[in-house]
Amino acid sequence: MTWGNHRHHSLNSLLDGLSQTLMLSENVRAGYDAAKGTDWASAGPLYNSFFLSGYVCKNASCSSANVDYLKANDHAGGPWSFEAINAALTEPEGQAPWPSSYHLGGVHVLFADGRLHFLSENVAGPVYASLFSPQGTIVQGPLAQPVAGDDAY
Repeated sequence: MTWGNHRHHSLNSLLDGLSQTLMLSENVRAGYDAAKGTDWASAGPLYNSFFLSGYVCKNASCSSANVDYLKANDHAGGPWSFEAINAALTEPEGQAPWPSSYHLGGVHVLFADGRLHFLSENVAGPVYASLFSPQGTIVQGPLAQPVAGDDAY
């Protein structure tokens, strides 16, 4: 019996290619926390990982009618705006697992093909969300809808 989502991928399961799938990102809020005795090598994902905003799924239900990928990187919205790129720079260590850096305008990300790229903090939410997925641009539903004026990230 299989439980949960499929979270392990091979080269063959990256359907939109290695060059379109994020593997690592800067996150200046992951790392050392003296009060908890943690650092970037701690097993807890809040100390060593980066995530897409959970607000993209209404009421934690990711059915097709409840997904809004515009919230994936919306700096001007509601509470999800604190989970956008570079929005959580003042949050405590281990409390903000979203891409962040002290670089003006974005973060450095590593793609699964080994390419390092500077990703703008203004990238449209649907484009940003597709980079998190090994199925990216071929996903069906709201993510597959093009965003006007967003030809590149």
